[in-house]
Amino acid sequence: MNLLLVFATLKEAESFFGTSLAAKQGEVFTLQQKHLTVEVLVTGITILNSALFLSKLLSKKTYDLILNLGIAGVFASSGYNLGETVLCKREVWPELGVEVKGKVKRSLLKFPLWAEENIEQEIFLEVDKGLKVLGKDLAYPRVSSLTVSTVTGSRERADFLAQEYRVEIENMEGFALAYTALIYGIPFLEVRTLSNIVGSREKKDWDLKGAFRSLHQLYKEIFEEWKN
Repeated sequence: MNLLLVFATLKEAESFFGTSLAAKQGEVFTLQQKHLTVEVLVTGITILNSALFLSKLLSKKTYDLILNLGIAGVFASSGYNLGETVLCKREVWPELGVEVKGKVKRSLLKFPLWAEENIEQEIFLEVDKGLKVLGKDLAYPRVSSLTVSTVTGSRERADFLAQEYRVEIENMEGFALAYTALIYGIPFLEVRTLSNIVGSREKKDWDLKGAFRSLHQLYKEIFEEWKN
């Protein structure tokens, strides 16, 4: 299988593999895992870097599966705990549209994002298809994710976003990666570990170490009993 692993940051990649890596932003490198050779791309944060560097790579070669791995914030209303692992079934980009009284109205911007596939501001991810290609039954909860360029800074704003867009987690790259994979016709799978409560700066609402540990546990589940 020709597998591409995509991370936003080197810290996430190193936490997943459990080792130091010599990686340069935007440049793919190869790792041998058991009898499987995988390629790894560290894009840098935000939708800009994610779309740019993944598109640059996919213009030269293709893959059987793109697997996006990383940490994410979790909305307090979701009921999920810090350190948990989730699969993304839906990605939402809330920043495209026309602002009206503090709300972004996508319907008022009369230009399609991608008319060919009727993509507006959400993408439904084909999780089962991605898992089948991966050859793994990752039995994690499936959630909807919000991709933002600005980290949510208050509980009030977080509560509004969670209700307005019907999402459980927040990240900064997922929609851009899923959108790019869709354009190139490559199966896409996004797995996140939960690091913080969205909108809170309180220490008790953050557990980066736990989220990074969960990333490495995910590595063990994917690679240590590989059967493909």
